[in-house]
Amino acid sequence: MIASQVARGLAACHGVGVVHRDLSPGNILLSGKRVRIADLGLAHRVMKRQDAATLSQTGVGGTILYMAPEQVSGRKLTYASDLFSLGAILYESLAGQSPFEGGSLADIVARIGRAEFEPLERIRPDLPREVVVTVSAMLARRPPDRLGPAGKVARHLDRLSRLQFSQLEKIA
Repeated sequence: MIASQVARGLAACHGVGVVHRDLSPGNILLSGKRVRIADLGLAHRVMKRQDAATLSQTGVGGTILYMAPEQVSGRKLTYASDLFSLGAILYESLAGQSPFEGGSLADIVARIGRAEFEPLERIRPDLPREVVVTVSAMLARRPPDRLGPAGKVARHLDRLSRLQFSQLEKIA
């Protein structure tokens, strides 16, 4: 599953103290069965190991539709900020639209700041409940409330993928 490979890539970045800060569909490259995370130009490295869970943001940068609430408001970023971005990408890939589309930049920023989005189950009632819950947990407004860390998210997404595949085999 592409999403679990992205989560594994984030886990590798986070493992060396790097927060990507600009995860978006355009920064996920597919090469055969291999997934690569690109454009680490906005990434920050945590300098002290004891501060590895957080880092200060110096200036706002990134692709707005995939930014975490703490990023659009200029607060401290955490590894959970990248997982929020991955959640926004998953939502978009499942719903066919960004969770935070709005009429203006101010509307988008406000919706992201409140983590306000159309419930995925309204757009895709056919999705298994566990998928909806997973994506919603990744899009939680507060970083401590998000699904994480990235390695755990990768394993969870792999499990969901296997579950989905086994359900499809039963139908076929």
